[in-house]
Order: sequence, then structure tokens, then C-alpha cells
Amino acid sequence: MKYLDFPSNDACVNLAMEYYVTEKALFPGEDICWFWNTVPTVVIGKYQVAQAEANLPYLEENGIALVRRHSGGGAIYSDENNLMFSIITKSTDDGLDFQKFTTPLIDLFNRWGIPATHSGRNDLLLHGKKFSGNAQFHYNGYTVHHGTMLIDTDFDALTRAITPPQEKIVSKGVASVREHVINLKPYLPKDVLDRGLACALRDALTDGVLTFTKEQQREILSIADERFRGWDVLFGKSPKFTVTRTKKFAGGTLTLELEVEHGIIKHAVAFGDFFGDSAPLCAALCGVPATREDLYLALQNIVLPHQIDLDGLVEMLTDVSGR
Repeated sequence: MKYLDFPSNDACVNLAMEYYVTEKALFPGEDICWFWNTVPTVVIGKYQVAQAEANLPYLEENGIALVRRHSGGGAIYSDENNLMFSIITKSTDDGLDFQKFTTPLIDLFNRWGIPATHSGRNDLLLHGKKFSGNAQFHYNGYTVHHGTMLIDTDFDALTRAITPPQEKIVSKGVASVREHVINLKPYLPKDVLDRGLACALRDALTDGVLTFTKEQQREILSIADERFRGWDVLFGKSPKFTVTRTKKFAGGTLTLELEVEHGIIKHAVAFGDFFGDSAPLCAALCGVPATREDLYLALQNIVLPHQIDLDGLVEMLTDVSGR
């Protein structure tokens, strides 16, 4: 297996590398992999609803990135002390075979004296706790396998980042399973810690280095922006979900139950002890993209219920819109 060298701590760039290699059918005949770290980031699966998987206000307050990958599975939190990895092989098999890719890792950890085991379909465990989650997808005759390895991750930030606010969210997408997790750092041999886990894995599992040309690097950075960033990718492609938000205004408490599909509010119902007519508000919300800017435009010229202010109303819906 060859090691692909293009270091970046931007999850969007690394996911764009996966897409680029498979789209362009680069490095024919080679199995390739690379190991990468990220700035604090939540990565959600292809079929997940961001609002149901991540604490969006916490992410915004703490500068944590949000990214949607091309594979299914659940949400993960990654930071500088979590090691991500990507493996790409040529394949005509459309089935999912996680252990084909994780068994070499398990074997290596066991040789290092770390009793790692498989669990279920796509997790790796140490002492019964999860240290690695894995996901897979097929594209253009390739299998792309990627996963995580918790080394010394901040578990408090992890818990806060992938736990959404307590208001009710019902999603028709895939919900993440929050499992007990464990860091590898206390169990890694000293020589592995001294070299760094990424270097130790690269030395043990690969036998050569591949690189991109300058032009290919520019194309990858462009793909990262086009396919992995922005509201349309993160929120506009979400499955249908319903969300309830409640806020106390000067005119009373207002609860809005919204049905959202592909980032568009399809239906709205208002409850509460406020005064005035909520029908214009609910009607104005229907058909509106759930972004801060569009909500302002839709609501600024209607008569809101008594002492329900526009700024407070839009702020109430911030983590519904994602922007």
C-alpha cells in the first residue's frame, strides 16, 4: 500500500482528496492511504440531519467546523488529538466489508500489546470501549474506507459538540449512537508515542509515497469548497425532519413546530400564551429556506403576534437554519 502525502488539517480538503482520487482514477493499480488530523470538527454522515446530530450553537460559539462526508453512518467529533485515516482501493464489490480494512489495524495494535477488538459492523474497541469508528462508500469502481482513532481527544468537547439541544427533534435520517469511548494514548508503546501514531502506522502499513502535482492540489482545494462547504451541502441536503423551538418574549412564550425538508420550511404551527394572530407568521414561514437571511426577508413585513420581536424570533431559529 502506498502513502499519499498532502498534509492538511482541514476535513473538507481530506474528503475532497478521497473524491478527487476516485473521480480522476488516479494511481491505477495502487492501494493508497493517508493519516490526517483536523482542527476541532464535527463530521456528519451522508444521510444525517445536522440539527439532530450536532449542538450547532456550541459549534458556533467555539469555532468548531461542521462537515458532511460522502459515506453513511453517524456523527463524529475530531480534533488535533484524534487521528483520521483514509484508505482507497480499486473494487467492483458494492457490499460493505469493514473488517477487510480494519483487521490489519487490529493485528498491528495487538503486536504492540494493545488488545484491540472488532465490535459489531464498524467499530474498534479497547477494554470494551470505542476508540475507532469506521465508514465506507463506493464510487467509480473504488472503495473508500475512512475512520477515526481517538488518541487524546477532549471528551468534554466531544460530548457537547455531538449532543444537540434538548428541544425535540424528530428526524427521518440516521441517528448517531453515542457509545462509551476511550483514548489510546495511555496504552501506546513509548516508541510509538515518540514517533507519533501517524508515523508509526505509515511505517508499518505502507511501502512508498505518492504525491499530487501543483495543479492537482489546486483542483482538490476547489473541490473542497464546492462539494464539502456551505449551507447547501450541510443543511440543504438534509432529509425531512421536524423541530420544535420555544422562546419567552415580552409578549409571552412562543413555541414553533417546523417541518423542514432539504432546508426548506414546509409547514409551521405556533403554540404559546402570547396574544395576537399567529397565522400570518406560520404562513410566511412556509416555503422559506431555513437560513437567517431568508427568515428575515420573509418575516420583516408581516404583523407578528403582540410583542414578538423579529430579531428575537430569528435568533430563536438560529440552529434550525444553521446560518
